[in-house]
Amino acid sequence: MTDGVIVPGNEQRDLYDFFEGDCWEADCKRGGYNQLNKLKAKNPHLKSMISCGGWEMGATRFSDMALTQKGRTKFSDSIAKYVKEWGFDGIDIDWEFPVTAGGDGGGRPEDKQNYNLFLKTLRDTMDEAGKKDGKQYYVTAATSARQSDMINVEYNNFSEYLDWINLMTYDFHVVGLYYHGSNYNAGLYPSPNDPAPEPSKSKDNIDGAVKSLIDFGVPKEKIMVGVGSYGRGWAGVTTPPFSDYTGAPYGTW
Repeated sequence: MTDGVIVPGNEQRDLYDFFEGDCWEADCKRGGYNQLNKLKAKNPHLKSMISCGGWEMGATRFSDMALTQKGRTKFSDSIAKYVKEWGFDGIDIDWEFPVTAGGDGGGRPEDKQNYNLFLKTLRDTMDEAGKKDGKQYYVTAATSARQSDMINVEYNNFSEYLDWINLMTYDFHVVGLYYHGSNYNAGLYPSPNDPAPEPSKSKDNIDGAVKSLIDFGVPKEKIMVGVGSYGRGWAGVTTPPFSDYTGAPYGTW
């Protein structure tokens, strides 16, 4: 998001990179988006969605956008135009995270309610666009699975506006979070030996996070478990998995 509207994450790669079979004329479509649409043309059952947000983008822009109805409408209108122009079937909102922080430390207490207002505006906008375009546009959200973040959103209120929720069941434990001790990045179940304080000890795991969503009133069929394909590094660990450490080494990426 830039200036309250959705923009390509990497304009060169998304729109302009040349792939085999592309043409160079001014009106030719190129880039990664065009490759997705070529793939969909060969496989009509496929759907593609664009995700907007992420940790590095920070939470300030989302918080500023959602603060007023004017901002919520401006952003939602830009998304409806964007998905139609580039051939997507929907939008995934990755606001990391309402109220607490983000890559830039932004956030407001009002985010908790403004998130709901924004998702309602987006849902209404995408449904109206779908009627005009003769298709269904999907609206989803990627949300934290950590208890410290989950208390800052109202799942029972906004899940009705979403086709499903992409639950980020990873990064439960990272350097400097909760207490000074190593732990699992994406544990499936809680460990009785986990020294983390409650509710992190019992609920900061995949099973606990999913059950929390259900307890919050989210229909089971709207829960998508996101599985991380990476680990977390801990340096200077003496007695794993729960012990002191000296830092976090860089990974191989």
